[in-house]
Amino acid sequence: MHPFISLVKTSFNVYYGISAFKYKYFQQKKELWRPVVGILGGGAGLLVLTGTYSSLAGAFYAGGKMLGQPWLVLELAILLGELLVFFFGLGWTISVLYFSNDLPILLPLPLKPQQILLSKFLLVLTNQYVFLLFVFLPPFLIYAIGERAGFLYYLTALAVFLCAPVIPQGLATSGGSGSHPGGGGVFVLPPCPQGSGTLPENRGVERRKVRLPVFLNFKKLST
Repeated sequence: MHPFISLVKTSFNVYYGISAFKYKYFQQKKELWRPVVGILGGGAGLLVLTGTYSSLAGAFYAGGKMLGQPWLVLELAILLGELLVFFFGLGWTISVLYFSNDLPILLPLPLKPQQILLSKFLLVLTNQYVFLLFVFLPPFLIYAIGERAGFLYYLTALAVFLCAPVIPQGLATSGGSGSHPGGGGVFVLPPCPQGSGTLPENRGVERRKVRLPVFLNFKKLST
C-alpha cells in the first residue's frame, strides 16, 4: 500500500477513534449502553433540527417561487454552507494542524511534508462534507421535488456539493497557517526531536516549512 494512503487511513482511524471504538464495544463489550444512548439522543436532536431547517427551506422555496425565482433557496443554501465552512473550518484547521499530537510521530517517518499536510487537509475536508450534507440536502431535495428536476440537476448538485467546501476550506487553511512573501501560505511543522527516526535529513532539523499553493493564499487573493 502506498505510504500516503496508509497515512490517510491511519489519520482517519486516530481522529475518529475507529479502532478504539471497535475494541471497546465489540471485543471488550463494555458500556454498550453509551453508543445506544448517543445514537438515540443524537438521532432525535438531528431529526428535530432537520425538520425545522426543512420547513424553513420550504418557506424560502415557496417565497422564491412566488417571485418567479424558485432557485433562490439553492443560492441561500450554498451561501450559508460556504460561510459556515469557512468559519468552522478555521477552528478545525487550527485544531488539526497545530494541536494534534501525532506530528512528532509523523516527522521521522519517510513521508514528505506535503503528504502530511494533504492528509490533514483531507481530514478537515471530510468533516466539512459531513457538515455540508445536512445544509445542502433539504433545500436541494425541496427544489428538485417542486420543480420536478431531471437527472442533469442531480448530477450538477453532486458537483456543487463536492466543490463547495474546497475554496472556503483552502482560505481557512491559508488564514490559519499564515502567508509567505513568495505567494502561497506556509505551514510550519513543529521541531523534530534530535536523533529521532532513521532518516539523516530528519536529524537536527528544527523546522520544516510546507509551501501552500498560491490559490490558498488569502492575502494574495484579497489584493
